[in-house]
Amino acid sequence: MYEIAVGSFEKAAAARMMIHHAFITSPMKYDFETLDLALAALDAGIPLRIGASMNIAGVSAPVTFAGTLALALAENYSGLVLCDLFGEPWEPGIAPIVMDQTTGASLYSGPDRALLSLAGRDIYRYLGFDMKPLGAIGHLTTSDACRPGIQAGIEKAYTAMLNVCIGAPPYISHGGMLGPGGLVGSVEQIV
Repeated sequence: MYEIAVGSFEKAAAARMMIHHAFITSPMKYDFETLDLALAALDAGIPLRIGASMNIAGVSAPVTFAGTLALALAENYSGLVLCDLFGEPWEPGIAPIVMDQTTGASLYSGPDRALLSLAGRDIYRYLGFDMKPLGAIGHLTTSDACRPGIQAGIEKAYTAMLNVCIGAPPYISHGGMLGPGGLVGSVEQIV
C-alpha cells in the first residue's frame, strides 16, 4: 500500500505515515510483548511512538482529574526515556479516558473526557512541548453512540469543535469508531 501511495516503504517510513505505537500499561508498566514488538518494528524500519498514555480515571489511575493527568505525564516521560534509548523522536501524547461506573465501559465522548484531553494539552503547552493534533487531543471526534445517528453526530461535532477552539487543525480521528470504548465500527461514519 505504501509503495502505491508514496512510491516506497522507505518514503512512507521517513514521512512517518506509518508508526508502531508501543503503549504503556497504566500504571507505569510496559509488558515484554510490547517492547519486543517495538524492537521488531525498529528492525523493520518502522518508526516508533512510545509512551502515549491512555490511563482510565478511577481504574488504572487516580479518580481525581489532577491525579489522572499527573500519572499520564509521568507515563509520557517514560516514553521520552525509551525514545531516547531507541534513537526515535519523542511525540508526547495524552488520552486519559473515563469509565462508566455502572457498565464498566470506557467512555470517549463525555464532557469529563473532553476536559481531561484539553487539560492534558494545556499541561504540555505550559511545559513547552509541540503537540501534534493526534497526540495532543486524544480521541476527540469519537462517539459513544452504538449506531450512526443524532447522538453520534452531536458528540463528534462537539468534540471536533473543541479541536478548532484550541487552535488545533480540524481533522477526524478514529472516524468509524462508535460505541463505548470504540467497540462498534461504522463504515458510514468514516465518510
